[in-house]
Parts: sequence; C-alpha cells; structure tokens
Amino acid sequence: MPSLERHPRVDLPPDTFLSLRRRAWLASHGVRDRAREIGFVRTRDHWHLALHRYGATPTARHPVLLVHGLAANRFSWDLDEERSFATWLASRGFDVFVLELRGHGRSEKPGVRAPLPDELDRRGRLGVGAPKRWRWDFDTYVDLDLDAALDAVLAWTGASAVHAIGHSMGGIALSVLAHREDPRLHSVATVASALDYSGTESVFHAARRMLWMTRIVPVVPLGPIAAALSPVALAFPNPIDAVNVWHRNVEVGRYRRLVALGFHPIPGDVLADLAACFVRPGIRDGSTPVAIGLPKHTPLTALAGSRDVQCTPVAAARHAGGTCRAFGREHGHAEDFGHFDLLMGTHAPSAVWPELQGWLESHD
Repeated sequence: MPSLERHPRVDLPPDTFLSLRRRAWLASHGVRDRAREIGFVRTRDHWHLALHRYGATPTARHPVLLVHGLAANRFSWDLDEERSFATWLASRGFDVFVLELRGHGRSEKPGVRAPLPDELDRRGRLGVGAPKRWRWDFDTYVDLDLDAALDAVLAWTGASAVHAIGHSMGGIALSVLAHREDPRLHSVATVASALDYSGTESVFHAARRMLWMTRIVPVVPLGPIAAALSPVALAFPNPIDAVNVWHRNVEVGRYRRLVALGFHPIPGDVLADLAACFVRPGIRDGSTPVAIGLPKHTPLTALAGSRDVQCTPVAAARHAGGTCRAFGREHGHAEDFGHFDLLMGTHAPSAVWPELQGWLESHD
C-alpha cells in the first residue's frame, strides 16, 4: 500500500492556485463543479496537483485515473453537463479521478509562492517557499506527477491498482509507465496517443521545424492565445481548429467552450522531449524505445480518430501490438473523429465512451 507520507494529501480550498482573473473567467462561462471531491497531492519536488473525484457509490474493483493531454486540463474529460466522460463513467459504477498535471487547471502553477514540507501547518495551510518556474520536461510528468497521482488514488481508495486512460500526451506518459510494468497500473487505454509518429502524416512534423523558437521563448502561451480566439473558433475553416477536432463532429458552441477553458501554456522543454516521437523509433524511456512491443503484464489498448491530423490510427497502433480501435465512417460510425472530439464530440457518447467502458469492465 502506498504511503501518504511519500505523497501526502494536502487539504486546500479548490481554487487555491487560481488567480482572481482565472476565477472570474471560469465564472463568466458558467463553470460549476461536478466532482464530489477535489483534493490535492504533493509531489516529491513539492508541487501540488489537483485530483477531482467523481461518483458516490462505486461498484468496480479498481478506480479509474483520467490524464489529460498537452496544454489541456480537466475540461477534456468534463466539459459540461452533457459531455462529461468523467461523470458518465462514474454513473456506471467506477470511482473516477481526473488528474491535472502541474501548471494545468487547479494544480499549482509557476509564479505562486510554493510551500516547502515544513511550511505546512497541522491543517495543511500554505506557508511561503520558493517560487515555481516553467522549467520542467516530459519526464517530470511521468516520474513525479503520475507517480504522486497513482500513489494518492491508491491510498485514498484502498485499491491495489488502477485503470488509467490517457488522452494524447497523457496516453504517452501512461504508456511509458505501462512498459515499465508499473504494478500500480491494472490496465491502460490511450486515446489519440502515439509513441512513434515517424513516417505518418501528423501535422506536428511541420511544427518540429519551429522548435528552435523555444530557446528564445521558453514557454508557449497557448492558453491565453486560445482563450482570446475562442469567440471565433470554427467560424470558418482553418488549420488551427482542424488540429483539434473534426468540424462535423462538434457543436460550435461546445467547441468554443473547450477552447476558452481547456488550454494552458506549454514549457519548451516538454515540446523538445515530445519531438522524439517524430523520429524513429520514437520516444524512449532512458535508452529503451517504448514503442517496441506490448508490456508483458499490463493490458494496453489504443483508440484513435480517422480524421485526427495529430495522431493517425497507424501511429496509435504502434504501441498496442499493431492494433488500434479506429473511429470514423469507414469503421461503421455515424461520423469521422478528430483529436478532442473523441472525448467531447457529438458522437463520442454513443461511439467512444461505451468502448472505453467495455474495456474497463472486461479488465476489472
């Protein structure tokens, strides 16, 4: 059983790490919490991560951890009343936790005066410590953030292992842990994720040529840019929206809500690490290419959208034994799917969500 002392739970008000401007922005969009509990866990390097817990009467043996993608947050999994995979899954008997990685959502962000371990009083209130900076890489998400979240979910629930579902970069991070045969993972499902994009038609092959800019601007301010553009999202065909969704599979208003609420700045070091996915044999864990073969003991499956210009089904299948559950018209579905609409699109509740539920139930 994981130790709470290693990754202690810290009782803080849910909006501790939100600026007044961010709180007002969320309120202006009518955001309300559907999670029954919001807790924080402290990582080994003293960052505080938000865990949102859904569901009141779980019947499944293993809890479920949902991990968002690059620059994203909990709104990928819980956008509104009708498009909340987290609440939908919890209503079917699962104890569901949504993690927000450092710098995302309600989790701690750079610029906040961070507490050191001995600066928390007996009630877990914050003291004054060193300021955090936008200097972390992809391995930080795997080795520190996911490590803390997995320990926390097991400690809070008393379970022996968890099911984990990751979207995009979240699926990449979980796949690394699965290939390490981390005993805390009971099963892993990735959605729109790939470990090796080399030779595929991903739009990010072109973006790799711009990585040199991260040496000048170490943080890409995606969140503020997206929020500013949200009122005109999908107003006309454009390559930015095409990266995120297949336009025929989303309602414009709902997609604009995602763009307004769902993105944050990206550290340049994270982008530099993820660039390894686009050069064969893809991302590595140390010196080992992760995309080679399935993990021996951790069941792993991959889902992908037929119109996803970030991650094609061919790329997604490379770390799942050469197979991938693809979603789109040619696969018998009512519409094609892009990147985010696999989670919050018009046809996600009828096509993708039941597939994930079936995976969890068959491995529970």
